[in-house]
Amino acid sequence: MHYKDEYLKEVINRSIKRIKPCSEKGEEFRDSLLWLTLLYIAEASENKMIVIISNNIKEFASDNGSLHPKLKDEEIKKDIKKTTYIDTQNQKGGYNSISFREKTEYYRCE
Repeated sequence: MHYKDEYLKEVINRSIKRIKPCSEKGEEFRDSLLWLTLLYIAEASENKMIVIISNNIKEFASDNGSLHPKLKDEEIKKDIKKTTYIDTQNQKGGYNSISFREKTEYYRCE
């Protein structure tokens, strides 16, 4: 997945201000870059959805396991219809809870 250079300023800002998905220590630089990239892709796509499949979702989740409110606010501002994430270690949300439309774009992040 390719990122836009202009995201770097926002990633640094998130790190300094501890804005999700950055941690309270200002870490998770890559998760912030990933989140901004996913927002851009979803905003430009036809179905306006984000699906995050990871073995570590804590940076994106609130204490109750739902999408963190700060990220939810960004999702709403960008008119993203839904963000779903699956914790592959705990399988929260379940693999069967996601229904994909016919046109879904897939990006692999490593």
